[in-house]
Amino acid sequence: MDAKGARSHILCVDDEQNVLDSMALHLRRSYEVRTARSGLEGLQVLEEHGPFAVVISDMRKHKMNGATFLKQVKETYPDTVRLLLTGYATIESALAAVNEGHIFRFLTKPCPPGELQLAVQAAVEQHRLIVAERFLLEQTLRGSVKLLTDVLAMTAPGIFGRATRIKRYVAEMLEHEGKRSQWDIEVAAMLSQIGYVTLPTGLIDQIGKRPLTAEEQRLVEGVPAINLGLVGGIPGLEPVATLLQALDEPREKAPWGSRLLKLAIDYDELDSQGIDPKLAIETLRGRNVHDPERLEAFASLRGDAEQKSVLEVSVKDLRIGMILAQDLWTETGALLVGRGYQITESFLMRARNFPKGFVVEPLRVVVPKA
Repeated sequence: MDAKGARSHILCVDDEQNVLDSMALHLRRSYEVRTARSGLEGLQVLEEHGPFAVVISDMRKHKMNGATFLKQVKETYPDTVRLLLTGYATIESALAAVNEGHIFRFLTKPCPPGELQLAVQAAVEQHRLIVAERFLLEQTLRGSVKLLTDVLAMTAPGIFGRATRIKRYVAEMLEHEGKRSQWDIEVAAMLSQIGYVTLPTGLIDQIGKRPLTAEEQRLVEGVPAINLGLVGGIPGLEPVATLLQALDEPREKAPWGSRLLKLAIDYDELDSQGIDPKLAIETLRGRNVHDPERLEAFASLRGDAEQKSVLEVSVKDLRIGMILAQDLWTETGALLVGRGYQITESFLMRARNFPKGFVVEPLRVVVPKA
């Protein structure tokens, strides 16, 4: 069972129906079991009914052998523990399964029910440990990143506002594509702009508003390397650094997370220049560097966003979840928070203490759908 007491999900893949029936018979007393007759069918079951704690695969299958199947499972569902069941084994096939699929146990046919149950029990426990460790790591890293971005919000609100918008675009696309929240992509979105804090303040304000000098352009082009240097030096953020490093890779080589993040960054860069959203989308279409289907989905989401009503409110009328449709300035001309910032509880508490006349009112905000 998992941490919440629910029965763990097990997927058994074998081209022999009698073997599948036997495994299901002995495992269904303790687990939720699904079966598949091929590797391709197994991948479909994983996509439609996952996540699974454990996958048990036969080695010898038509079209896709066990090593290839388990390798794909590892790449797409890294938390799933993999077991290999085979009636024959050569040194070469065993090494391929271990090295490519990173299997947890290697079982031979016929596998006694008691041995199968013990192996699955150990695999389920391994899955629980993997998930618990990842959760602890993610929570620790999220806390560190939040501290870093809170400092960014106070010292460079314009950059923080852009990072917030990029993260929101990414989150909207993840939801649209039916993917679970991906901490590495969301953290990469927030940290994708961190390198800009090293630029002179005056230069940051002028990017996209006037032609840059050769020296200024050199500084701006060096920001991605600075991002990598800052993020790459934090233990546990290696997946985030990988996503940031691949932002300039060709579409066919970059991981999907980097492609998604690059789309959000490129759109916000055009939007920040005051370009009409529809023209910004047309510009991105013309560049032909983004996944066409994803770009059209993103365009649809932006069209929906345009249809949302913009309200004018005072500071006292702000509510958690509202999104600023404009930069928030003080009466003395200091930028407090950038456009696109979503009101949080901590900001609301801070805003309640603003003296009368401290900020320019009214504030233009968007209220997201419930």
